[in-house]
Amino acid sequence: MKRDLSFRSIALVLVLVLAGGQVWAKRTGPAKPSFLKYYQPFEPNITANAPGYTLPLDLSTVVNLDQVRGLLGLAGVEDLISRTGPSGINP
Repeated sequence: MKRDLSFRSIALVLVLVLAGGQVWAKRTGPAKPSFLKYYQPFEPNITANAPGYTLPLDLSTVVNLDQVRGLLGLAGVEDLISRTGPSGINP
């Protein structure tokens, strides 16, 4: 036990020494990300092409509804899904 404690003490001292006192250094502002010099702006060239839907939903057209109906317990919220589209439920 004593040997384990002294090893931890030595490890802590080494970490603090190798940190160069930066552990207690006061910051004058927010830390600057060290990876900022590698950042290159990216302008996406994407056109959205997802199908839309109108409300109220016809639940017979919802993909995989039959498979997830029982798994997610949708019996009480199917009317809400039909009226509002995507809905949140408590697990």
